[in-house]
Amino acid sequence: MSLDQEIRNLTGIGTWEWDIEKQSMVWSPEAYAIFEIDPESPIAPSDMPRLRGGASNGDETETLREALRSGTPWTIVHPALTARGRGIWIRSTGRVERVDGRSVRIHGLFQDVTDEQDAKADLEHSRRLLEELSALSGIGGWERDSVSDSVRWSRETRRIYEVDDAFEPSPESMGALFAPGAQEIHDASIQRATSSGSLSECEFDSITAKGRTIRVRSTCRVEQRAGHGTRMSGPHRM
Repeated sequence: MSLDQEIRNLTGIGTWEWDIEKQSMVWSPEAYAIFEIDPESPIAPSDMPRLRGGASNGDETETLREALRSGTPWTIVHPALTARGRGIWIRSTGRVERVDGRSVRIHGLFQDVTDEQDAKADLEHSRRLLEELSALSGIGGWERDSVSDSVRWSRETRRIYEVDDAFEPSPESMGALFAPGAQEIHDASIQRATSSGSLSECEFDSITAKGRTIRVRSTCRVEQRAGHGTRMSGPHRM
């Protein structure tokens, strides 16, 4: 078995080739397996429309048209339908061969990425659920990466501080939201959490982007790695 074949077996990647002038297609066994088609069955370009998923928005068709017109290579992820009627997600990669300005041959790869897309969908569903629960409870979340010094806020935290979507939370921009003396209280709480490795809570006055003074309770938890704090997170609530 060649190294290329072994890699295709391990990754589940199928190869395909379309001779445009002869209107013939050749698929690897892996490509047949992905679409649950009998490997003894011939595949023709006219068979491809029935393998498009019901959720398809036509992106793969438009991508192919553009590739045939200009020779542009592509990599896209799109829904598809197996011969047994099972909905899947496919990562499709293709490259066009052109002769004298004409597209004469296309070859590429198929990979079943259904599990990957399902995981992304589950993650997005969980994120939306957390946002809804956060809005109902009035509790926002924050996270700070100590390595990159970047800060992330949940939607509810943005609502608490009355900032718009364009606001980028950072150690510098957040300074304007602290009332006099509040930043020292906040920083001391973070220092306690970093030193003790346990939760640290504090309360301080904040001035929202709209100029309102509010009372905020913040909790900080520090993740330690190799004895160093690498990530801080916690809830914010009024």
